[in-house]
Amino acid sequence: LERLLLKECYQVLALSSAVEAAELLPRFAPHMAVLDLGMPVMDGFALCKLLRQGSEGRRMHIVALSGRDYTNAEVKEAGFDRLFLKPLDWLTLKVELARVVAKREI
Repeated sequence: LERLLLKECYQVLALSSAVEAAELLPRFAPHMAVLDLGMPVMDGFALCKLLRQGSEGRRMHIVALSGRDYTNAEVKEAGFDRLFLKPLDWLTLKVELARVVAKREI
């Protein structure tokens, strides 16, 4: 995913754990975060809740990525804006990214 995003000229910060993301939170506020739900130590649900606590996190577009078939209601309730199932539909994510960027530029 990182390579695909870089190829599209997006600025990307790929992290290997939710704990790393939580530590960066005070200094880094991206337009969009793509969180895998099945991470060890702190899962994507817990990270999303943590991100949503800050003012930038409330503005951030946060999408869930999972190989498990969660319902849209489950991910919405956790604070996510959208769910993408694995294997990832890259074209649909590209459209979502373009929409988020356009909305932020208004």
